This record gives sequence, structure tokens and C-alpha cells, in this order.
Amino acid sequence: MKGKFASLILFSFIAFVSLTDMKFSRCGDNNIYRGLNCAINRVAIEGCNVNVTKDCSLKRGNNASMVVDFTPDFDAENSTVTIHAITFGEKAWPGMDTNGCKFMTCPIESGVNNTYSYGVQVSYTYPLATVPIRVVFASNNQPKCCFVTKIKIEKSN
Repeated sequence: MKGKFASLILFSFIAFVSLTDMKFSRCGDNNIYRGLNCAINRVAIEGCNVNVTKDCSLKRGNNASMVVDFTPDFDAENSTVTIHAITFGEKAWPGMDTNGCKFMTCPIESGVNNTYSYGVQVSYTYPLATVPIRVVFASNNQPKCCFVTKIKIEKSN
């Protein structure tokens, strides 16, 4: 029992320290996203190397997980979460499961902190580029929370 407990603590510590805090900004360049007051407290990505500009470098073929701590200003029974690359328009993250309640606590309660955690494999088909990504939390097809950050896709070793 002691060994399992110690392993759990060690695993939790490793998972915590391997998250990299990301620089992010609120969405606001589009009328759809103006006036959203959801507080994004932290955006962190596990599996990236960060350069001096705080852009996350992800290597093709590796796994990555995004963790978003937020405080909603809305109540919702369910939520969808979408991630779009913003390059010459917006392109949805391929194969993403948009059912947000699989990756955070639902129902969502206004003023109660929540954490969204989603993992992906960085495909070898993703273009080698630095791209801003827009992450949108929605309920009943209405955006409720939104932020933008950057990721850089690099060749695997």
C-alpha cells in the first residue's frame, strides 16, 4: 500500500512539473468573441519545449496535453470545446473530440473553478510551422470562453 501511495505522489509530481505555462491572450478580434467574461487562469501544455517567446514547440509523433484552468461566468449542463489553427482562415484540429464534459467537470457552474485537460498525438502530417490556435468553450452553440496561444510544430528527431 505504501509503495502504491508513493508511486501516485511521484507520478503526480512528475505530471505537475512537466506542464509548461503558456502565454495566451483573450479572443476579441471577432464580434462573436467580444464581451466574453470567462476568466482563463492558466494555460499549460505538457510535452512541449518552450523558447524565449513562450511559444510551445511540439515534435511530430509525440503526445501533448493541454490543461486550461478557468473560472466560468456561466452555468451549463454541457459544453463543447474546439481548437482551430488560425492560418489563412481557421482550420479545426483534426480528429478532436469536442465533447468538453469528457475532459472537465460538468455541469459547469458560474464562479466555480474548472480544469479542462485534453491530450493529442502530434501527427506527422501537421505542417512544420508556428501557428496561433484559438480555443473556444461553448454551450448551446454559443461561445462562452475563448483564448489564443501559439504552438510550433517541429520535425521529430
